[in-house]
Amino acid sequence: MTHFIASAETLIIGRGRVATQLIHFFESRNLLYSNWCRSTYSVQNQNHEELLSLFSKATRVLLPISDKSISEFIDQHQAHLAGKLLIHFSAAHRDHRALGFHPLGSFTLDQKVDFSKVYFQGIHPESLFREALPMFANPYTQLSESDMQLYHALCVYGGNFSAILWKNFFQKMQHMGVPREALNSYVQNITDNVLANPEKSVTGPLVRGDQATIEKNLKALEHEPKLHAIYESFVRNR
Repeated sequence: MTHFIASAETLIIGRGRVATQLIHFFESRNLLYSNWCRSTYSVQNQNHEELLSLFSKATRVLLPISDKSISEFIDQHQAHLAGKLLIHFSAAHRDHRALGFHPLGSFTLDQKVDFSKVYFQGIHPESLFREALPMFANPYTQLSESDMQLYHALCVYGGNFSAILWKNFFQKMQHMGVPREALNSYVQNITDNVLANPEKSVTGPLVRGDQATIEKNLKALEHEPKLHAIYESFVRNR
């Protein structure tokens, strides 16, 4: 097995959400790293020369970039990436030239995340995760390759879709004048119930089978077609 050097300089590509959180992690622990993104330099050839210089210094290249960009980036710089450890952070993408480890979390540019507490999943053995990313002592779970796509779909289902629902909830409620503090309290209450017992955390007319209230809710949403359709979908699939 190839052995990776923990102290070797790590090159982080991009400056998106995951890249930003990785940079916070490296800086908080005084770990050696460099960062490159397309917008770093305005002159194209200067940008390319800087990247080649960073390639020459790095042994480990992290690719926290969009799924479609991972293989494109490797293709474009294949000659300069030869012999380097390549790691991406996508659950849905596969490229045999790079290892993939997915951090189970929701990352933004504004809110710092303690990356040391993020759980990782991947199709590779845990020993390879430890060897490839020795700076992370995070919990890691190996999944089968056949389960990995379902895992990612459920991440989108549980995280992104719920965030869309909450976004609509906050917008409409605040427009009506409900205080933000009241909404925050409600979200915290829902979250506590889910964490305590996800199987029994659902309440309201759908659980009670209260069809009269459901009909009233749907009528109230007649002028909000998107929300009406979402509500109907949950009624059908409860």
